[in-house]
Amino acid sequence: MSKLARSGLILIVVAIVLGGISGGIFAYGIWKFASDEMVARELVPGTLMLPLEETGHYAVYHEYRSTVDGRTITNSNSAPNLDMTLREATQGLQVPLRQTHGNYSYERPSGAGTSLASFEIDQPGDYVLEVTSSGAGEYVIAIGQPRLGLFLTGMASLFCGGGLAGIMLLVGIVLLAVGLAQGKRTT
Repeated sequence: MSKLARSGLILIVVAIVLGGISGGIFAYGIWKFASDEMVARELVPGTLMLPLEETGHYAVYHEYRSTVDGRTITNSNSAPNLDMTLREATQGLQVPLRQTHGNYSYERPSGAGTSLASFEIDQPGDYVLEVTSSGAGEYVIAIGQPRLGLFLTGMASLFCGGGLAGIMLLVGIVLLAVGLAQGKRTT
């Protein structure tokens, strides 16, 4: 086998590995984006204890279609009139909530919701969210970390890594074919 054919074969193997890694990152990003990981999902009005283990950005959602404690709750998808206060549990320091009414919404088999507010924490720990309502009725509040970054990472991996792997695969096939053809002519 000629050096050119061996180079083509190596390039094909590298392209397959790179394509597999890109596909894995893409699948992981999409899976995490679509997963139903919420830190808390509770009926309000009331007080929610939030054990936030990661620092960063969190969002507060009104889940207008949800299941809590085996009960299916369905409300209008318009944001309810809720007053919310978030405090750090041990020291009682208030954490600012930024209103986001409807900036982000989702619909999954497990439920559907729209954003009400967001907040940042710089220390993991326990937090208390107090929710009051001027109206009657129960609503479901869900707290989670937005996963859009994971989705975008997955898409970038697919297009960049997958595209590069595709080009490498084509070049590898051409080099292998040319190398094998040259090897046949010399024998």
